[in-house]
Amino acid sequence: MQDQMTKLNLDYKLINNLRQQGKTLKEIMTILELPITQTDYERFKKHLSRKAPKYLLDAGTFKGMTPYASSVLVDSQGDVKLAWIKQSAEAKLLSTLIDKIHEIPEIKLKPIEIYPRQKLLEIPLFDMHFGVANYEYYEPHLDEIRRYIHRLYEHIVITVGSDMLHHNDMRSQTASGTPIEQLNIRTAWNDALKFYIGLITEAVDHANEVTVIYVKGNHDESLSWSFVQLLKQLFPTVHFNDDFKERKVFLWEQIFIGYIHGDKPIKDIDKVFIKENKKAYGNAEITEIHIGHLHRENLKGNVQDTTGTMVRVLSTGNITDSWSDDNNYVGANKRFQLFEYGPKKLSGIYYVDGEE
Repeated sequence: MQDQMTKLNLDYKLINNLRQQGKTLKEIMTILELPITQTDYERFKKHLSRKAPKYLLDAGTFKGMTPYASSVLVDSQGDVKLAWIKQSAEAKLLSTLIDKIHEIPEIKLKPIEIYPRQKLLEIPLFDMHFGVANYEYYEPHLDEIRRYIHRLYEHIVITVGSDMLHHNDMRSQTASGTPIEQLNIRTAWNDALKFYIGLITEAVDHANEVTVIYVKGNHDESLSWSFVQLLKQLFPTVHFNDDFKERKVFLWEQIFIGYIHGDKPIKDIDKVFIKENKKAYGNAEITEIHIGHLHRENLKGNVQDTTGTMVRVLSTGNITDSWSDDNNYVGANKRFQLFEYGPKKLSGIYYVDGEE
């Protein structure tokens, strides 16, 4: 039969101390509030005879030793008359080694400083149309952009606006007052906010400087401008260009990047930017003008050899909305483009389509 005393979780150190004080087994049982029948007494005495090594060791009688075996001799009253505690050489060596290990001082390493590369990452997100698309749709795109951001940059520039939102007000209208499909603009705003907070936070954590440029779109010019004012409050260390202008310019080292949404005439748009920014254009080795609005990449005429300027109509990762469908753009590639620059050159173009 299983020893019933084992279930009581007896305090063997206390029992040993009481025995050293001269207490009898029955007195100890009384202190432990154990029943004192003859059967219980015999059971308690027998139990102690088997557990004597444990309560001897727990009592600290052999402090400093590493026992691996023990034997005891008890009398008829359960008193320990003689005990043998054995210690192995291996255990003693291991104990000594552990003590020595604890004496070794900590090695304090100075964290390696990670220096961003002298590179610029441009994240021009045109025609996102939150309301038609939602955060869940764009989350894979955000994850993909994050992987590029993690390469570490001297500067990251991000566009906001350029039809980021599908509506310009609560009445389901564009900026010109054109009625379009009914959508939940509150949900669209919250989805866009969640997306851009995640994007800008990631950029701030992985670049020395971050700039956000508002680009006026034909769907959302006022609402997106208000959206940028909220971002300015949330990110006081970020540079914001929120001027309510049709054309914007960003300069870094010898890189010149112009922005315009593209709903207005864009013929010879490179010459317009040159006229307005003669000095900056003259000092640049690389000049780019990035345009949206068409929801598809337009390669025809992108290279303007007469001025040396690359005029790019960029695609969007947005799903096919009613406007794209009406204009037969249903087969356009659904992707954004990221641009990486060195101080004097365009060093990479990366397509982001939200696919692994």
